[in-house]
Amino acid sequence: MDASEQLKEAVLQRTDDIEEDGYHQVILNIMYEHWQDNAGSYKDTLEWYKNEYGELAQFAILIGKYNQQVCNGGHIQYFDNGYADGKSGFAKQHDPDSPLHQTLTVLFSQSGLRDNTSTAVFNILQEFRIALDTKEFLEEDVYDEEGNHYLDRVNNDDYGEVINTHYLSKLDKAYYEICDEFMAILEQYFKEKITGDEK
Repeated sequence: MDASEQLKEAVLQRTDDIEEDGYHQVILNIMYEHWQDNAGSYKDTLEWYKNEYGELAQFAILIGKYNQQVCNGGHIQYFDNGYADGKSGFAKQHDPDSPLHQTLTVLFSQSGLRDNTSTAVFNILQEFRIALDTKEFLEEDVYDEEGNHYLDRVNNDDYGEVINTHYLSKLDKAYYEICDEFMAILEQYFKEKITGDEK
């Protein structure tokens, strides 16, 4: 996966920002500025960014947002805030199949990142899955005044909620152990892609 000429040009003209924030953050900033200026959805803005700057730019955004969200509030926040499926916004009904996360995994597999840390991150990405409570109604034991037992059907307050939070917490822990090292690897990766300089 190579950087498009458009992406190289857009990044390299921000020399002060590169010096202060690094190559990866500059790639993120370019999309963020467009997103804020055009008030579109995250998914639509990401699609525009890919069309404008190529798959490397899309990969930079997806892995950057993954890192930001997971480091801020875990994999549950990454899902709940809509970055795994593209329906940004908290407390909306998000797709447990997480199509943007699937795209991230595919792009990561094409990135050429094969060092031990990147491989460990790729494995975490592959293990990410969401399980939702699918029972809309529950049955409760109820006794009438005469002591007769029957089952009552009641609304499940947890219907649609994520139920594998313990599993996601394990993924959080695994990622937190390597995320700083991984971000340094990514910074070098994007620098090489933009400048063409091998380390």
